[in-house]
Amino acid sequence: MPALDRVCLTVDRGEIVALVGESGSGKSTLGRAILGILPPQTRVEGKIFWQGEEVQGSVAKLRGKVVGLIFQDPMTRFNPFMTIVDHARELLITHGFAKGEVMPRLSEALNKVNINPDRAFNYAHELSGGMRQRVMIALTLLLNPKLLIGDEPTTSLDVRTAKGILQEMVDLCRQDSRGMILISHDLNLVRRYADRVGVMHDGQIVEMATPDQLFHSPHHPYTQKLIDSYRPFQRQSLVRPAPPVLEAQNLTKSYDRFRAVEDVSFVLYPQEVLGIIGESGCGKSTTARMLANLIKPDRGRVIVGHKTLTAKERARKVQMIFQDPRASLNPAMTIGQAIADPLYIHQITGNAHHQVGEILEQVGLSRGLMHRSPQALSGGQLQRVAVARALILRPEILICDEPVSMLDASLQQQILQLLSDLQKLYQLSLIFITHDLSLAYHLCDRLLVMHQGKIVEAGTPPEIMNSPRHPYTQSLVNL
Repeated sequence: MPALDRVCLTVDRGEIVALVGESGSGKSTLGRAILGILPPQTRVEGKIFWQGEEVQGSVAKLRGKVVGLIFQDPMTRFNPFMTIVDHARELLITHGFAKGEVMPRLSEALNKVNINPDRAFNYAHELSGGMRQRVMIALTLLLNPKLLIGDEPTTSLDVRTAKGILQEMVDLCRQDSRGMILISHDLNLVRRYADRVGVMHDGQIVEMATPDQLFHSPHHPYTQKLIDSYRPFQRQSLVRPAPPVLEAQNLTKSYDRFRAVEDVSFVLYPQEVLGIIGESGCGKSTTARMLANLIKPDRGRVIVGHKTLTAKERARKVQMIFQDPRASLNPAMTIGQAIADPLYIHQITGNAHHQVGEILEQVGLSRGLMHRSPQALSGGQLQRVAVARALILRPEILICDEPVSMLDASLQQQILQLLSDLQKLYQLSLIFITHDLSLAYHLCDRLLVMHQGKIVEAGTPPEIMNSPRHPYTQSLVNL
């Protein structure tokens, strides 16, 4: 079956056309086909017209100043040895701009996406997932392209920031007669911002309509199924407090002059799902990385099972599932090698092959995928691999850092159900980091609200959502 099958699509000046559909439906392939950045062995048929004239030969000349592509997975798109301003300098000088224009243009672009221009001197790994995505949007805007292709451009962002960024992009398109193809699995955002919505399934656009037509009167059976799947996962039971399995005490972390996390303290109970919510850049992921011992706090400590453990001991107890599974897997390793790697690091190598096969089946994957590379798997499959790798050491605590934000609605349901089933099977305690308030409400037993590096409110989901006390929490709930 071809990845794309006789797809026809038009975008007018100032128009926002959204593409929706499950992972693997062909949305991202279409965006890359327009720009000619599919793998060399790919055979592409059909024609592309720009402003009424057929594009002759390679479409590569459209990239940058004419068409800008905003990728879904920002971490894999940045050179880890280059700062943000280095990336901007390379891009602008390649397109004929003078060195003196780099900082003014970059500062303007960063301000548009609500990033302090001082962060231009940071490396990508020093930014939160949401901030990296916003920086990628800013870099795309540097050349002022006439058509934007946003491949899940707000996947990593909280609701407030996602709406702000998309509103800014929509305003730019309207004001400058700039078109946009918005690839997304967030049907709420699509409904709010798109002029037309194309539903993709098995490489075809099976339905094209206005948002109101699509949501109120979907015609194609797949469209009906897609809209029906867009409802939150419901956690069935709550746990009763017991002596905590993890305690964070006064965790504090700074990067140069920026205080990412300040004096954060909380506890996690056995088999509890503790949610941490807040906007991009509020300190959620930094806190998670300190809990998992991936970064050292400037001050404070983490106690697991009433003990301050060594790094190796804590790794056996606490594991993490990252937001972007493709970026967290080594592309040079097979799936089996990636999952088995923690066993070899901790010298638990007896029967490793059998353990990997067993855990693959438990996360709903075939043992036959063991010898495949990450590039050969879909986003949903990769997230299951990430879950398998995190569980291979049989930890007691699982930290989930936006584990479903890059997946479409139906895949989100599957991964959340998988995590719920595995939590019961292994009697896990979960820390679930998300910017999706609806998801947190239905999934978590308790919620912590973070703002500017601090926990500003804590409570049960009904308390947080129905009676928020802190002004910041109130603003989140009222979005």
